[in-house]
Amino acid sequence: MKIAICDDSKSILEYMSEKIKGIFFQQKYNVSIKNFNNSKDLVKCLNHEFFDVIFLDVDMPNLSGFDVAKKMQASAAVSTIIFVSNLEESVYESLQFRPFRFIRKSHFKEEITSVIEALLKALAYPSEYVTLSLSNEQIRLYPHKIKYIECNDKTLNIVSNLEIIKLRYRLRDIETLLKEYGFIRIHKGYLVNSKYIYRIIKSGEIILETGEKLPISKRRVKEVYEELGRLMV
Repeated sequence: MKIAICDDSKSILEYMSEKIKGIFFQQKYNVSIKNFNNSKDLVKCLNHEFFDVIFLDVDMPNLSGFDVAKKMQASAAVSTIIFVSNLEESVYESLQFRPFRFIRKSHFKEEITSVIEALLKALAYPSEYVTLSLSNEQIRLYPHKIKYIECNDKTLNIVSNLEIIKLRYRLRDIETLLKEYGFIRIHKGYLVNSKYIYRIIKSGEIILETGEKLPISKRRVKEVYEELGRLMV
């Protein structure tokens, strides 16, 4: 696995690099890490080198972490982004870049192990599934492929990029099964995969990265923000 770490503070950069390398070693994963203390150097490097995971400081001179993420989006880069910042209030602004996590620098030591463990688990998602037991059959679902689930007159529409699966099942029961995969209840009739959330409009809509719009209950807006924040730290 190839990892890039970008932070304008050399001392913090070295500390993060050693800490991250040590945790991957404990997990028996071989990684190569390249450090950048200038965001412009990282952008230049991305023109000819791919990294599986990029740890990005948000507050940097010249190009901020968000500026780098925008350039990556424009180039269709598919690296996993993990923001690291003292600007804790920017966690919600970071949602538009669909980061894997947002780590607070003040809690880096406490949080980095669980973030890497979650990352390794996420990378194994293609082989993970949940099984729904129905009256006369069992259905295997792959949570990472599901965008959202809509409950319509006791029938669930399980929506992915490729298909819509319709079945009779209780939304609250499938919510329990999918909670550990980052699914959030946004409305009494909708369960959404948090990794597909692009924007939340407080007046009553959630926009997915695919452009689809889903209703969000006004009373759930705060709860959804809090859950997104929890999933990202």
